[in-house]
Amino acid sequence: STMTLRMGIERKLRESIPEIAEVEQVV
Repeated sequence: STMTLRMGIERKLRESIPEIAEVEQVV
């Protein structure tokens, strides 16, 4: 369940800050 919660948090961060998604794609 921890992974699911983490994915939910990351999804919210991506929606609020698109730059984070771009950085993760590079990494």
